[in-house]
Amino acid sequence: MTLLPEDPEPNAPEIKRRIFNHEAMFRNAGRLPVSFSYRDLRDLADSSIPGISQPGKTFACLRFIQLFCMDYSGAHDRFYRIKDPRRYDRLAELKKCVFSLTAAKRAVLRQTMKVEGAQLEHRLFDFIATRLEARNPEYIWRFRLRQTYSWLHERHRTGRSFSDLSQILSIAGNELALALDNEDEDRCLEAVSVIMDSGKIYYPVGRRKYNKPTVEKLYASRSLLNVLRAHVDILGAGNHEGVTHMNSGWAKVWACLFPDRLVMMDSRVSFAIGRFFQEYSLQAELDLHLMSERVGFYQVGFPGRKVEGIAKIEKRPEVWALSSINLSHFLLNFLDFCRNNDRPILNGYPFSLRGLEAKLFMLGE
Repeated sequence: MTLLPEDPEPNAPEIKRRIFNHEAMFRNAGRLPVSFSYRDLRDLADSSIPGISQPGKTFACLRFIQLFCMDYSGAHDRFYRIKDPRRYDRLAELKKCVFSLTAAKRAVLRQTMKVEGAQLEHRLFDFIATRLEARNPEYIWRFRLRQTYSWLHERHRTGRSFSDLSQILSIAGNELALALDNEDEDRCLEAVSVIMDSGKIYYPVGRRKYNKPTVEKLYASRSLLNVLRAHVDILGAGNHEGVTHMNSGWAKVWACLFPDRLVMMDSRVSFAIGRFFQEYSLQAELDLHLMSERVGFYQVGFPGRKVEGIAKIEKRPEVWALSSINLSHFLLNFLDFCRNNDRPILNGYPFSLRGLEAKLFMLGE
């Protein structure tokens, strides 16, 4: 099994949220004059979505008009209500109109241009760094594994510190990688159960089933190994499409296999980041939804740990994986920023993705 290298390949594609063609055009709509023609829209399409076919650009322009514009003639109300704008019977007349963005969309565009600014990321990094420097909660996480195995020493069965948890996750992650290499499904089950149980999200508790029924069902059908290997291939390539198993427990499993590349994005880490984004958006007078979209962050949205204004994952595994990939990329860049600017954000925590994740975890309580 080949895991992700510590440093990404220089030509590796950056993972971004997929957007529709008309949305890509809207991000560049600041180039348009106050009043513009259909020809202006085609020029915007040529610069915003250059790799799209001519029919695709035509559809994007028509959808752009439907969603974001008004025409000064006032004679094409029906065009804005039909599902497929290409089926409008007066397209030739429409294309001769003069258009403008609606007032609501002009306001959104002003916000979009702010969050697309090149300096946003550094300003946001500085804001989060200042908040982390001011808050340094003690890491307390007590766990007791229900089972131990031949590869796991008895002293690792319990823990109460970040060091204890890091050790058990490192051991179990290495064991899982070896089990995948050796195609040992029994050992895979053991390692996955240890990783999830150390986070107290494996065995059922009250009404919460957690992950034991799903994992053991996969094991009973002899498909656990295949599921693990398939997800390693998907996530190892930096992709999210095809991910079918993703929640707080599975996020820990994938992060153990890619410890320097993927954050363990559970509800607490998600909540901490969401609150930082919310605080910054209020201070900078930015639209929170647009700012989160710029980062590609979707929140877990666990009851009691959700921030209004940020899109939720809504139990969609692919979206959870995408958000985890995007947030990991953001946090790794943030760590580089803090390292290069001598920001002591992790006093008492290791200066690494795992250390930052642990501090966010405690702040997200």
